[in-house]
Amino acid sequence: MVRTVFAVLFKTSRLHVRRSRLWILVLIFLISLPTFVNHFFFWRLERRLGLKVHRKPWVFLLPGSISLNPVLMDWQGYFSVRSGSLKINYPMLSLFTNQYPLFLEGKRLAVQFSPELRKAVGTDQVIFDHFAAKVILKSGRAMDIEFLDAESKTIQFHLSLVPQKQSALLQSI
Repeated sequence: MVRTVFAVLFKTSRLHVRRSRLWILVLIFLISLPTFVNHFFFWRLERRLGLKVHRKPWVFLLPGSISLNPVLMDWQGYFSVRSGSLKINYPMLSLFTNQYPLFLEGKRLAVQFSPELRKAVGTDQVIFDHFAAKVILKSGRAMDIEFLDAESKTIQFHLSLVPQKQSALLQSI
């Protein structure tokens, strides 16, 4: 009689086992979703821009936010970034559209230029202390730059596009 009491206490139903397995599968899916989404984003970004990012993180914790430290990337032989940190933010819903708004923020980026760009810039490498940009990638290989700020000790880029409505307002003042 004592044996049957203990057997009933430790007996689990098949339904309980199935439910627990289902919850474990749902948790694994939710934990791995940001990693799959960000790797899909990198795949599409590299394909559209001709960009090659080396040493991508294997696991991502937040979807829509990527931190690269150190940054190692090459862009079509024009320039390569060899050190520093870069944070990329994008809205997750943009993965299902033809437009990608990207917000980039970098620090201490060491950029090495191609021979053609070396002539224009006048140096082989520039270390940007601060870099910030908002870029909108469109279908195909089209790209709009809303703003770009890059500051180093030797070079400074400041680019800001004013929308048409604001520029008309500024002209009237």
